[in-house]
Amino acid sequence: MRELAFIKTRRVAWRSAAPPILGGPGEALVRPVIAARCDGDSLPIFNHVTTALRAGIALHYFDPLVPELLGPYPYGKPFAIGHECIAEVLECGEDVKHIQKGRLVIVPWSISCGSCPTCHVGHTSHCMQAGSTLLSGYGFGASMGP
Repeated sequence: MRELAFIKTRRVAWRSAAPPILGGPGEALVRPVIAARCDGDSLPIFNHVTTALRAGIALHYFDPLVPELLGPYPYGKPFAIGHECIAEVLECGEDVKHIQKGRLVIVPWSISCGSCPTCHVGHTSHCMQAGSTLLSGYGFGASMGP
């Protein structure tokens, strides 16, 4: 499998990655069909932001939540980038009841289970099952969740 990776400012590259596997009965595997680029992708791709963010964090110039959101070294390592797409469902876990193989789905930026209390009230970016980060989202490396 290939993934588009953020390498450093103004540099992305395709790289090999292990094929994904289902991680549990409530998950689904999807293959992107159409992908989008958002402003969140543009920030590290087109701007030297890691040093400026680290300095701003150290000087307490940024909101104290910034390091919790982006980690202690924002955009510092190569990571798969991209987090908004329309995708085809390839495989579903046994607890997935409302989505079938072959269906087209919208993949939002946030990682969410859809069934915890915060997801039920519409706060999917704060999903209780998506990890211990402030926000859980695809396409920004480990600092935004598993």
